[in-house]
Amino acid sequence: MHPTSQQNGAALVPAPTTMTSTSQTTSDESASTIGVEEEFLVVDLETRALAQRAPELIEGASSLGEHVCAELNLCQIEVDTPVCTDLADVGASLRSMREALRAAGEDLGLAPAAVATHPFSSWRQVAVDTEAERYERMENRFRLLAREHVICGCHVHVGVEDPDERVALLRAARAWVPTLLALSTNSPYWQGDDSGYASYRTVVWSRWPTAGMPPAVDSPEQLQSLVDDLVAAEAIEDETHLYWWVRPSLRHPTVEFRVCDTFLFVDDAVAIAGLIRALSWTALHEPDAMGPVPHDQVLRSALWRASRYGLRRELLDPWQGRVRPAQDVVLDLVEAARPGLERFGDEAVVEGLIGRLLDRDTGASAQRLTRAEEESGEAVVDMVLRRMAE
Repeated sequence: MHPTSQQNGAALVPAPTTMTSTSQTTSDESASTIGVEEEFLVVDLETRALAQRAPELIEGASSLGEHVCAELNLCQIEVDTPVCTDLADVGASLRSMREALRAAGEDLGLAPAAVATHPFSSWRQVAVDTEAERYERMENRFRLLAREHVICGCHVHVGVEDPDERVALLRAARAWVPTLLALSTNSPYWQGDDSGYASYRTVVWSRWPTAGMPPAVDSPEQLQSLVDDLVAAEAIEDETHLYWWVRPSLRHPTVEFRVCDTFLFVDDAVAIAGLIRALSWTALHEPDAMGPVPHDQVLRSALWRASRYGLRRELLDPWQGRVRPAQDVVLDLVEAARPGLERFGDEAVVEGLIGRLLDRDTGASAQRLTRAEEESGEAVVDMVLRRMAE
């Protein structure tokens, strides 16, 4: 939701400029660069509740420069990595930015919390950042929808310069979205209540007019025509208001994966960034390895299942068209990405981190386990602040 998410950090710097048109051989460099954006909630260190002090924390973390910025609500903050070609650099960057925010917050009595919804605070306790003209317009237009948007995600950008390749990746990626969400679920609570969902952020996010699965367009021209029609219908102001789970930039050479909750653990964010890059490379260079994409209605129900249960129940296997044990579907997705993993030498890292994630489960489970043991929302925030540095 950041107003300049297409204009700074990971989204701005282009991929290598050696691409060829899809009418020629796809460049081996396509989908080789990645950047990651993380959104956090700002909490008061004394009460552990939401704090409307994101501007202070941003000022305190000024050493991060253009890689830290405000978000829609005054209790949200966003950081983004530089463009990376190595997963070790992604992990180091994410850890250093989390540490910079933590250190800046200590002096202010604040902390960034790596959760996609707050364990007990209500959206009624915070407000939209109306000092930003874009956000003021959004509040005036969307009213309660904008005020309730106290949620945080993790966005992965993959560098793809050729517009035809970005459209091709948009189509292929639709099949992976539910499994990627299940691996990231970290928002079980809403206003203090257990929502019953592993990712209630997904439910809140789905309310936006242009949220959901991206369309299966066939060309950049068709995509631009769709955007033009949405603007003419006054559904959006411009393409930055497209809130699809995956969206290509019409201005810059990236495809942005937006479905994931903010990750509690840095290693999980690194694993998913590596998996997304490998899947993207495979889809562009060895598309026969990816299999068919299910119908929109099937994908929609699969995404709901992933948001409801995370990894704790079956997931849709997009290739077999039926539900299977979550771990099996995840491992099959990793296997589908193998050509890309081998291209970047990431097999051992991604397989190891995904294995740890499956053994440990996601942030949603960690939150619920803490709440069951401590019977306190404050204890959940304490756990998050401890473990997000791991």
